[in-house]
Parts: sequence; C-alpha cells; structure tokens
Amino acid sequence: MDNEITDLRSRSMRDNILIHNFKYTPNEDLAASMPALIKQTLGVDVSFVRIHRNGVLHKKSDRPVTITAKLTDRNKKDEIINAQKSKKIARVSLPFYITPQQPPALVSARNKLFDKSDSLKKQNISVKISRNSIVLPNGSKYSEEVPLLSNAAVLKTDQTKSEQLDDIVTMNTEPIQKNGSEFYATGTKVGSVNQAQNFYKKVCIDPYVASVDSRILIYRFMEQGKLIENYHDDGEHGAGRRLLKYTRENQIMDVAIVVTRWMGEHIGPQRFTIMEGLVNEVANLILE
Repeated sequence: MDNEITDLRSRSMRDNILIHNFKYTPNEDLAASMPALIKQTLGVDVSFVRIHRNGVLHKKSDRPVTITAKLTDRNKKDEIINAQKSKKIARVSLPFYITPQQPPALVSARNKLFDKSDSLKKQNISVKISRNSIVLPNGSKYSEEVPLLSNAAVLKTDQTKSEQLDDIVTMNTEPIQKNGSEFYATGTKVGSVNQAQNFYKKVCIDPYVASVDSRILIYRFMEQGKLIENYHDDGEHGAGRRLLKYTRENQIMDVAIVVTRWMGEHIGPQRFTIMEGLVNEVANLILE
C-alpha cells in the first residue's frame, strides 16, 4: 500500500519543481518574474500552470519559504536541472536552487543511499551509486546490515527465537508526550551485525513497540576494524539521518538504538529535538 501511495504521489508531482532560497519581496508576482529570471540565469524558456510559495515566512528563520511550480512542459525540468549543474561546475552564483519535487519517502531513500555511500568512501572503500543501489568494488550490491522489519515479518518470529532474544539487556527512557505524540527510546551496547540484528528484532516484537507508528533505528559500531553505521526512518522521514548525525557529532559509538513515536498532532522540527534528547539519554545509560 505504501509503495502504491508513493507511486501515485510521484505521478502527481512529475511536472513540478521546487525553487529554494529565492528571496521574498512584498507583492511579488512569481508567475511573471520567475520565468523571466530562469531564462536570464539558466537560458531556459519556461512557463507554469501555477506557482506559489509554500506558506508564510518562517518566524524563527530568515530563510525564504520554498516555491512550488508546476511546469507547462515537463520536459523543461531536465533542461533546468542540467543548466543549473553547468552553472555550478562553472561556479556561477544563482539567486535560487531548483530541485524536482518528489514524495518525502523517495527523498529520504535517496538521502540514505548517499549517506551510506559517503560513509563507505570515508573508509576508503571505492563504491558507486547505480540507480537505487550501492555497487561495491567487487561488483556486488550493498545490502543493509540490519534490514528493515515490517509488522508482517515480526509476526513470523517463532517462539523459540523470541525466547532467545530475552537474554539481550536493554536500557530504556521514560516516554515523553507532546501534543498527543509519544516518544520513547530503547537501546543496547553492540559490537557486531548479529547483535544489532537481534536487538532490533527484540524491540520490534515487543507488544508495546509493535503498535507504534514509527520505529526509528540507528546503529553505529566497529566490527573487525570496519565502521558499521546506518539507520531506518520507518516513515518518520529525515529522523534516522538526523539521529545518526547526532551520534557522529557526539562521538557515540557501539550502540543500537530504537526511537519510537506514536503519532499525535503535527509538531514540526520539535520532534527531532525530542528524539535527540532521548538518544542522548539512552546512550548515557548504555555506556556509563
């Protein structure tokens, strides 16, 4: 179902571009000014079915609100992106930055792909991205060390395996409530892929966790001299990426952590601050 929804959203957005960091001016007429500016800076003739800013100015930031524009001719999208790349290579400054509009799930998946690729390259492992996969030096495709577990997969866990997982010692935070949402974190110390996998399974089969909207997994540890790190957003787009970055910046190692969320009202970026606090709390419990 999720894949079908993402596909439908992709189709509805295929004519759209997002225009970032374009300075707001009072009484602006984007329908008239933006095509002229794109022609002037990128040399591409465009027209729009519609164009608008996505809301009002941010109260806590001077950063301009992003603009969404639906192209009359979708073939112009590639022309715009390619022209922008050429300007970037030539180090030409532009008054905006344009990207194709895509569903959040696709954006998150793409970001995750590049994050893992960058992590491997920093370890002097020569990899490349081909379509939606990371290709390793031997030509094989990278597989995630700890695959995402669906509810269906969790239900297939047999009783014997469940009992074996009981021996894993975990540390837990107290739940935090915010506007109807509830956040909670649990984690353990790990030093191998097998330990991270088993911890993740143990958490997912817990009845308390099985009912949540998102189970955000992050893990970071050394095994046989190799850094193993990755994450799963599980629908909370951008969360895993941000939390893994938090562990890097705070030099948190040898942990696997799951942050759960029961969805309430929309609370925006506050959710990330809450999650980072929980990661910090549970990491201190694990590593003390």
